Amino acid sequence: DVHEFLDEILVPFKMISGVILEIDFNTDTPIYVYADPEELEHVIINIVDNALKQTPKDNKRIIISTQSSESEVIIGITDNGIGIEKEVIDKIFEPFISIPTEYSTGRTGIGLYISREIINAHGGKIFVESKGKGYGATFKVKIPLYLSS
Repeated sequence: DVHEFLDEILVPFKMISGVILEIDFNTDTPIYVYADPEELEHVIINIVDNALKQTPKDNKRIIISTQSSESEVIIGITDNGIGIEKEVIDKIFEPFISIPTEYSTGRTGIGLYISREIINAHGGKIFVESKGKGYGATFKVKIPLYLSS
């Protein structure tokens, strides 16, 4: 169940001082996916951790949301950080690409690449939306639903 899973893995982030973590599941109905929980946890933790690194120290706001259709669930992770410029938005999932910002520098540039590979291996898709610098970013992870026969 995606909701139980997210509630559990996000506990440490709820305890970080100065971080506002909103969770909007849009429904109380359980949403089941067939996924490796450790791998999926790696992806979500990586994105939330990146979001926290790219937000101002005195105003960290992260919104976690889910939406589902008949065939997939979309986990959205939205921050109020620096945002991503259009020129680099397609490059951030490439290996060893790290875009320095005023909030974070010196990363390896491998985390989002690995996250994309994990989600691809699960038959899903990961992408990011941002209106540009100063507007934050929303990462979306699409994963096929578990459909029992």
